[in-house]
Amino acid sequence: MHSVLPGLLRRIADAGWNLRVEAREMITSQQLRALRAGELDLGFGRPGKGEPLAEEVAGMDDPYCLAMAPSHPLAAGEGALPLQSAAHEPFVGFARYEDADYFDRTVALCLDAGFTPSIRHEAGQFVNVLALVACGLGVAIVPSSFASLYRGKLVFRPLQESRYQSRLAVLAVAGAAEQDSESDAGRVAQAAALELKHFGRRLARLR
Repeated sequence: MHSVLPGLLRRIADAGWNLRVEAREMITSQQLRALRAGELDLGFGRPGKGEPLAEEVAGMDDPYCLAMAPSHPLAAGEGALPLQSAAHEPFVGFARYEDADYFDRTVALCLDAGFTPSIRHEAGQFVNVLALVACGLGVAIVPSSFASLYRGKLVFRPLQESRYQSRLAVLAVAGAAEQDSESDAGRVAQAAALELKHFGRRLARLR
C-alpha cells in the first residue's frame, strides 16, 4: 500500500481507464487462493524464493532486515547483522492469526539463527509493527523496502544471508500479463509490473 499501489493508481488515472478499483487487505496465501478462484484480479504478495508461481507477473528481491529504534544498541553498527545478535531482544511481530505467512517466516528465520524469538508485542499491519518498534518496545524483522518510509525514524540493519529470502511480487490470474493490451486484466497487470520496476529503482538509490 505504501510502495507500489499509489503509483499504480496514478498510472490508471492518467491513462483514463474506466475501471472500478476495490482494495482488500489479504496475506499472500489468501491472494493466491482468491486469484485461482476468480475472486481477485491483481495482488501484491511476498511469495518468498522457491518454484516460480504461474500467477507471478513481476518480482523484486526485498531482503529481510532488523528494524530498531535509533537508540537501540544494535543500531550503532554497520553492515549485515547476524540475527543471532538479537537472540535476547524482545520482538514485535504479527499475531499468527492475522498473518500466519509472516509469523511463520519470522520464527523460521530466528530458528535458523539458533534461537526462538520472544515475541513480546503483536500488531496486525507492518505500519503498526514499526510504530511499536519506534516506541522502543522491541525489534522486528521486516522487508528492507520499509526503510524508504521510515528513513531517519528507525534504523534498518540488513541481515546476514539466510536460506529464507523475501521478494515483493505482482500477482495476477495466470497469463493475465500476456493478454491483449485492450483487456483490463492485461493492461493493469502490465502497469503494475512497470510500477514495481520503478519502485525497485527508487529503493536501490536509497540503499
